Amino acid sequence: HLSALRQKEHRVSPRLSGAALLLVVSFLLFFFLNPLASKGVPGLPRYTTMFSPLLAAGLVASSERRLSGRLRALPGTLFLVLFLANMGGRLEPPSMNLYPLAERSLAYEKLLSVQQASLDRLQELGQTMPTYYDHFAHYRLSYPETGWAAGPLESGTPVRITRNPTWRELTGMPDEFALLIEAEWLGGEELAAIERRATASPEWTVETEVFEEGEFTNRVLVVRRSP
Repeated sequence: HLSALRQKEHRVSPRLSGAALLLVVSFLLFFFLNPLASKGVPGLPRYTTMFSPLLAAGLVASSERRLSGRLRALPGTLFLVLFLANMGGRLEPPSMNLYPLAERSLAYEKLLSVQQASLDRLQELGQTMPTYYDHFAHYRLSYPETGWAAGPLESGTPVRITRNPTWRELTGMPDEFALLIEAEWLGGEELAAIERRATASPEWTVETEVFEEGEFTNRVLVVRRSP
């Protein structure tokens, strides 16, 4: 009877195997087909939350079935140790100031503090001069209900929405303005181009404030036309 119970314990039903296989195939197809359906936009790391917990639990349970005695606790213990070690993102690839990557772990708390401090500074400067910012800051300023800001800046210009090809040449720019540069993406590339042009030109001066914690960095620049 004991032998029969053990065989039953280790037997996996065809339905369960099929369901597990369908889950894996569906997940892989989602990631491979998503860039095609979204015209090149890749899947974000947070999409794995619908699959990775089940995969981890399945791997741990499968490993435990192949061990006996005290060794059966080893897979779960190793998984727990890895989970705790990575809570701060130590085992993750660099996040490059992008919250869709940083949110994989509690490292996002550091990025959050950097984002908030730099946005606060931009709002201060926006009281006295025009400001330019990317799509991230645009949404944070546009929706005060989220707690990021008191509201839109009257002096503000979201460069991704209000496109102007002359900005990179600094043509028509005010004599003094501020930039918030977080990442060279979704408008950030335009801001970085303005920064490079102003830094290389003797007609402009650039003052930079760096907000940094851990691997994350935001910069607020004040650009002035030289007298």
